[in-house]
Amino acid sequence: MLTRLADAIEAAWHALVEPDWPRLRTVLERDLVHRAGQLAMDGWAAALSDLDPRVRWRSEAERGVIEVRTGRRDVQERHRLDGTGLLLMPTVFGTLISYVEPPWPYALVYPARGVANLFGPPPAHGGAAALARLIGPHRAQILRALAAPATTTQLVRQLGLSLGAVGGHLAVLRESGLITRTRTGRSVRYERTPLGDTLAAD
Repeated sequence: MLTRLADAIEAAWHALVEPDWPRLRTVLERDLVHRAGQLAMDGWAAALSDLDPRVRWRSEAERGVIEVRTGRRDVQERHRLDGTGLLLMPTVFGTLISYVEPPWPYALVYPARGVANLFGPPPAHGGAAALARLIGPHRAQILRALAAPATTTQLVRQLGLSLGAVGGHLAVLRESGLITRTRTGRSVRYERTPLGDTLAAD
């Protein structure tokens, strides 16, 4: 039975997930980079602020508490991490889940930012349509997709454009002062400048 179940899960992966895995992985990677930046720069309160409405950081004396509302008001549990850490795991498939049962590590599974981008960028209208007329539809598409920092490869996966086209458009947008690039390890991430934010706003 265990072998049949494992085979069924593998078949489901190949049929349902694998064809879209590059795009799904892009959303997850971008969320992790965003979340890690928030945590490093501004601490737990910022990193948890838009995780899920049921999750919040509460300061208590010298320490803090991560509060997760489960909907069961009659049950209140407290768990101490005691240095074991907490896994933050974005997902594109579901809603908030908290894991606090041994022997598994403590974890919060939460909806990743940018899941709506899996369906492609929203149709251009109003300011977005004007932006497309001003700088061209593909450059406008890339500028709007950079609401969160991304690499060239991530933009290729998200937008379905060729690597060469995305690279060329990124170069023009950077030379125009609409985006900047930052090297992190072996990857280069692009993000909008304040001018780019202004132009991309609907």
